[in-house]
Amino acid sequence: MVSLAEKQVEYKTSVIFRCAGLMGYERISGKHFSSKTLTYAKEKTNYVHRDDVIRAILFVIDNKIKGIYNLCSSKHLDKKDNYDFNALKHNYEKSIYKDNNVSINRIINAKKLKNKGFKYLYESAKEYI
Repeated sequence: MVSLAEKQVEYKTSVIFRCAGLMGYERISGKHFSSKTLTYAKEKTNYVHRDDVIRAILFVIDNKIKGIYNLCSSKHLDKKDNYDFNALKHNYEKSIYKDNNVSINRIINAKKLKNKGFKYLYESAKEYI
C-alpha cells in the first residue's frame, strides 16, 4: 500500500526506499534501551545497515531500476537476542524484560530488490559493525 508521503513524491522520483530501522557504526540496536524494562522479548526486529542502504541506491542507479522497495536485513532476530548480543559486544547493560509471553511480529519482506540481483553486505544485525 502506498503511503501519503509516497504519493506526494511518486511523480518526482522513480525509486522509493522503505527502510527498516537504520543501524551501523554509532547506531546500535538496543543501546537506547540499556537497563530499561521492556516487553515483547520475542518480538522480531527489522533493521538495515546504512552501508546496505547506500549500496542499494547505487545499485538502482547503475541498473536503471524503478519502483518501491523495502530495505531490511533478511534475518530477523528477536529483541532479547539482538539487544543482549549488542550489550555484550559493546559493553553496556542488558535490557530487562517482563515475561508476558506475548509477541507482536511484523516482518519486513525485502526480497523484491534481491530478486533483481541486489546483495546485502549484512544479512543479520549480528554482523553489523
